[in-house]
Amino acid sequence: MTYLINSIVKVTEKKASVTFDNGEALLLPIDVIFKFQLRKGDELNEETFQSLLIESNKVRIMEASLRYLALRMHSASELYTKLLKKKYDKELIKSVLTQLQENSLLDDERFALQFTLECYFHRKYGKTKLIAMLKQRGIKPPIIDKALASLGTPEEGEETPVQFVARKKIRQLKARQLPNSEIFKKTAAYLMQRGFNFGEIKSAINSILSDQPDESEEYPDF
Repeated sequence: MTYLINSIVKVTEKKASVTFDNGEALLLPIDVIFKFQLRKGDELNEETFQSLLIESNKVRIMEASLRYLALRMHSASELYTKLLKKKYDKELIKSVLTQLQENSLLDDERFALQFTLECYFHRKYGKTKLIAMLKQRGIKPPIIDKALASLGTPEEGEETPVQFVARKKIRQLKARQLPNSEIFKKTAAYLMQRGFNFGEIKSAINSILSDQPDESEEYPDF
């Protein structure tokens, strides 16, 4: 089977649409058109057409990838999963992701760092939850460790995320006139769900409740 080129129309500085007599149209990089020396009226064999089809699919995968990345940063694993759901070929997806990485448009280290800082300081999640969330997004342990190390240690007197969340939760529970022992249990459970560890939870709650004593109650013995 042969394919006759009906037209070649430049659509951007780097891409052109190539239409064929069978009604098919392929979006191709200009350099691919030069590489194959394509001209209007050329008749292509099946092998050449299939090669061009692969190049066109790469263009579509790249465009989809850039749309996702324009919305927010992604890990390579996240982006791969989203593209796979679009029914693109696995090997072509991998090829495009490699190209994105080589051009610094896809970077798991940069993603992990930004994600960690955002979730810890702004969304107020603890490190245990952060680790789980990063693993879920396909980030490797060494990169996770590096991202967590970037959090550093709080300066003296600086309110930490666990203290901020604990203080807010305790204020809500105090409004319900609950005894301190009940506030302690509910706040601790809430903080554990947010991924803070036992030691920092106990320290934060005790520090806040010690300023608001309830002499009729004893705190749970952790």
